[in-house]
Amino acid sequence: MTQLELNRLLFLASTAPDPDLEAVESLLKLGADPLGPYNSFGGCTLEELFVISQESECAVVLPVLTELFLRYGMDVDSSEKAVLHSLTWVRNEYGVQTLQLLMDDGLPAKEAEAFAVDLVGNILQREAGEYDPALDTEWRKSIDCAVRMILLLASYERVFTGSRYIRKLMRAEEEDFAAIERFRDWEKYRCDVVFRDYGDRHAKETGEKIPWYLGTATVYEKESGKEVRKLSLIGYLDMERLEAGNISF
Repeated sequence: MTQLELNRLLFLASTAPDPDLEAVESLLKLGADPLGPYNSFGGCTLEELFVISQESECAVVLPVLTELFLRYGMDVDSSEKAVLHSLTWVRNEYGVQTLQLLMDDGLPAKEAEAFAVDLVGNILQREAGEYDPALDTEWRKSIDCAVRMILLLASYERVFTGSRYIRKLMRAEEEDFAAIERFRDWEKYRCDVVFRDYGDRHAKETGEKIPWYLGTATVYEKESGKEVRKLSLIGYLDMERLEAGNISF
């Protein structure tokens, strides 16, 4: 059996409505690669799982499959595909659990920062002007999980010390890591977000104006209801303007 055929069987087994985990593990033992192509277009199993897991009811098995893939040697950092971009849209608790598995497996700080850049960019550039968190319950849940992904990333010392951007998001440039580590327990918190209009970006290719927003996230302890932190949702390219005092929160 060729590698492509093995990968195709892994894709079919993993994305079935009720995945057979024993069949998945047997294929992994034979050398099937969740990051390798399963068709002539270069699709890979992990990325497809991220896509279908954007719906919570389909996402339940995502952390289980991800843990299995990691157990058999999957290394997301070695992939030529930017598979983690699709995970930025898995805005449910299963998506956060999956991100934690990847972080516990040693995802490098540069990959974690790239994930945060994509995540925040999606929110500010594509979503903020389309939804009202006060009215759209599902989107509010989605944003809550997105902010908890940022909290989770910051709770790893290699990311906190290695990513100035994430320290900016956390408003923690003058703080020690000890103040941030507690957010590893992301399930203990909930988050609200408020947006304000900032201006337009221009697409390089077409010159098209793209609306861009800034946001502030407030983090609360679920148990006590106490506010414990504020985050700045700022695009990566706006960092210098923030430091220059041209924008503020």
